[in-house]
Amino acid sequence: MAGHELPRQPFKLEAIEGNWDNGDAGLVLFSISDQQAARNIAEPDIPCLGSHIAKDLICKSAMPGLKLTPAADRPDLAATFWGFRPSTA
Repeated sequence: MAGHELPRQPFKLEAIEGNWDNGDAGLVLFSISDQQAARNIAEPDIPCLGSHIAKDLICKSAMPGLKLTPAADRPDLAATFWGFRPSTA
């Protein structure tokens, strides 16, 4: 999924992964997001694993963050993040 979405719809991948900031992304296990402040209030994650799943096996690739997407074009992070989780279970 991630390899498919990244080149075509990066903003969707950013929201699916719960990722606001650029960088070496961890795999966010769950997220309580604040859409207005463009941040997650709580986000336990497994370091590096988000970058690993989406791009490479060495976990050095930066993942795009939702803050790169203009605010008017950002999907609702909570709805996208939690809507995707049941489909992968």
